[in-house]
Amino acid sequence: MIDHSNKPQSCTHIALSYPLAEHTPHPEDIRPIRITADYRLDSGDLSNVSCVHMPNHIGTHIDGPAHMVKNRGPLTDYMPPTGLILSDVVVCSLASGADHLITGDDLAAASPKHTDGDLLLIHTGFARYRQSDPEKYAQHNPGLAASAAKFIVENYPNVKCVGIDTISIAATADVPEGIAAHQILLGHSPPILLLEDINLNDNPTRLQRVWITPLFIEGLDSC
Repeated sequence: MIDHSNKPQSCTHIALSYPLAEHTPHPEDIRPIRITADYRLDSGDLSNVSCVHMPNHIGTHIDGPAHMVKNRGPLTDYMPPTGLILSDVVVCSLASGADHLITGDDLAAASPKHTDGDLLLIHTGFARYRQSDPEKYAQHNPGLAASAAKFIVENYPNVKCVGIDTISIAATADVPEGIAAHQILLGHSPPILLLEDINLNDNPTRLQRVWITPLFIEGLDSC
């Protein structure tokens, strides 16, 4: 049913990004965030100024093709300067435990009937460990197998981006499969961008539209 009235439609805005902090979970081979004070009013300086030292693959971020595919341009080549607005959100709920490798068969069993969306969100529920057990969240996350990436390419014809509520789409316990999954999705034509470490704790099935607005830093593969 289409509402033709002039009544304003109520909506709720929720953040899918986690705040950045020095305690933000990070993979073992990626340095943590470090925040230092350059100037402080309490020290007699004219203002408060801090310096944030961080890798571009920590916290909630989006992977561009050049992250794992050779001869591809920076992220800014694949996103408009206003960010990416995706308005047909598909949520695939797939409860996954530590080190679980999500296969194409897993996605086939869990995928909703509607697969024409431009954003696929994979809700594993593993984010429940992000605060209570950050080491488990960072070192034993579930992730996608190459067969899952192939399933997405073959069954989600309009998808522009895939998001997951784990630290990476690559399961730490099976890095080769995770790399292959990255390469299949990022290397697709057109590329399928990857949202990692997103917050899907607030009933993601309610999402109707998602704005993706990363930092635009020249030359970076992802941010």
